[in-house]
Amino acid sequence: MRGIRFSMLIALPFVLGGLYTGINLIYYGKDEHLFYLIPFFVVVLAIFFAKEEINYWYDEKFPPKLDREIVIWLQNFFPFYSTLDQNDRLKFDTRLALYLNARSFSLMLKEKKSIPEDFKSIIAAHGIQMTLGLKDFLIGDFDRIICYNHPFPTPQNKFLHTVEIHPEDGVILLSLETVMQSISKPNDNYNIAYHAYAEILLSLYSEFNNVEAVDYSLILPYSEDHILKLTGFTSLDPKVISLATFFINNEGFKVNWPKEYATYAQILNYAY
Repeated sequence: MRGIRFSMLIALPFVLGGLYTGINLIYYGKDEHLFYLIPFFVVVLAIFFAKEEINYWYDEKFPPKLDREIVIWLQNFFPFYSTLDQNDRLKFDTRLALYLNARSFSLMLKEKKSIPEDFKSIIAAHGIQMTLGLKDFLIGDFDRIICYNHPFPTPQNKFLHTVEIHPEDGVILLSLETVMQSISKPNDNYNIAYHAYAEILLSLYSEFNNVEAVDYSLILPYSEDHILKLTGFTSLDPKVISLATFFINNEGFKVNWPKEYATYAQILNYAY
């Protein structure tokens, strides 16, 4: 989806100008060109360090479009998308396209590999749903999503697990296999994509501190033991699971905990 980025286009004439100046300096001994080379170098360096901001500014002015295959997937396999009216679908599509361009996705095998656009979209769609009422749909500074094909250990958690976030590094770690299981069999598998973004939202919005966790086992089709086994942890913050449950079974949450539902909806400006 990214293609040629706007920052590359505006840097190109300065790169070419720098090359032309360098050739004249090195091969033709035109020493006076040294003073012209410095501005080219400074501008290109400035564009390099500001490339993400430049690209995002351009994407906001001229929003990219989602690939047709991704839209079809959303229509067929992401139930929330089907509940949206035309205006909200356009908002969802635009935000998802912007998110995909603004965030880095990678797959950890023996070395980092790129992830196909459809898998990126499957993960990101959860975050877009959860922030559709918020201004900050990029969700803070979490700009890197790293996936593994299977459960993984980390220096912080040396046992096998399937989800982890690192606020200090802006990183989301996920087992892609586990995410896909929750998509294909949502009644059998807790959704760790919702869980990861819920944990991030709780870290960003202090208002959630005043909301008590609910007994999510009343409306989820799986037990707490299942959630722990699937994620690989021996304990999890019940507030994170409660917020994830708000999106996994929104109607059931509204019926069983109207007070907490209203508070969540207010914090998230969520009216979907």
